[in-house]
Amino acid sequence: MDAIDHWAHLLTGESRERIEDSRARIESFGIEHLTEELARREDIDAAAGGCMLASAIEELSKRGIPMTKIEGKLRGDPDVWPSVTELVAAAFLAKVTIDPEAGIELDARSKAGGSRPDLRLTFPDLDNGATFEFKALSLSAGETRFFAQAATVLPAMCPSWGFATQHIDIDRSGDLYAPSRAERRADELQNRRAMRKLPAGAPRHIAAAVVAAHYSEQKYLERARDRVEEAIQQLPKGDDCWVALWWTNGAPLGSMRQLLTTIDFPPHILGIVLLGAVVVFPDPEIHYYHFFIPRDLSEDERPKVVSLVDHPFAEKILEIVEESSGVRPTLIVHPEGTRQRRQRVLFRDGQRRLFPFNLVLDRDPPGIREAAAFEGDPSEEERVARGVVPDARRIH
Repeated sequence: MDAIDHWAHLLTGESRERIEDSRARIESFGIEHLTEELARREDIDAAAGGCMLASAIEELSKRGIPMTKIEGKLRGDPDVWPSVTELVAAAFLAKVTIDPEAGIELDARSKAGGSRPDLRLTFPDLDNGATFEFKALSLSAGETRFFAQAATVLPAMCPSWGFATQHIDIDRSGDLYAPSRAERRADELQNRRAMRKLPAGAPRHIAAAVVAAHYSEQKYLERARDRVEEAIQQLPKGDDCWVALWWTNGAPLGSMRQLLTTIDFPPHILGIVLLGAVVVFPDPEIHYYHFFIPRDLSEDERPKVVSLVDHPFAEKILEIVEESSGVRPTLIVHPEGTRQRRQRVLFRDGQRRLFPFNLVLDRDPPGIREAAAFEGDPSEEERVARGVVPDARRIH
């Protein structure tokens, strides 16, 4: 696990000690599917996700949530990540609740009886608190297939140093391009020079490949709408309710806001809240955000954005992520050893359909969506414009 913990620390800021402690805590629950996914699986998502879950459990326990309830939620979810993200989101909401006397309940009993929503916040000076139903937007079947196809070219794309990024229409995965050995070698010197310009302390020897999919936004919004409408049916009519979505960056915030105009919200549903986590290279930090989008938000109002970390780059990080929305099959390798033997420390290849954080290694350049939409068999010049040959690789 040494290389995994090393790169998890460099990308997310989590210390090796914290990663090891989180693994031990997760193993102590005796939940086999949870241990297998977060303590034994060797990749950055497992290491960071374990730390995120351990931190969430600490916060919720401090707020009086019984461990039996937390363990029961994890034990009952063989897919692991929906319950993990739900607990992380619940802890985030608890942390940003200013009132120290606010109460928090998981699988709360509604005042009106009937269904048991995922989370309820109560306040001593208010008759009504806030009730939340969580839904995670995991990869669709089509996106999973796209990840599997991208996984066949990511190893060939991955350079010795730096980043290789292809930008492509998600419906044109047949155009994915594996550069030749000569192309990779020709690009290596440029990559090394570019990596020397990184800020002090940033990992200059990272080696990664990314396929950035475009034109998946509409299908993502359709899935989001379905999940919101599903949650509405589960929320009790006697409470003041919010639908909470784990934000996976399949569409910009402005598009998610437009989603509100297509949904007929009952009076007891106050709006949507998006919660999620972000890592943007080379900043070694997991940034947590939530966005409250009230149902009555006017067109000229900006949704309230809250960052858990009081960080000078929080706004800039969010701007980069917003400009780089869409699914991103990703491979990061430990650069030591021969090309064939380099250890994969992160491989988002579609086997997981939900990730602990949105990851942006390489910011999308302006106009790239249009460049990714050529039809027919692209010429060499068009391939450069689309970012599918080394000359067009975006190197930090």
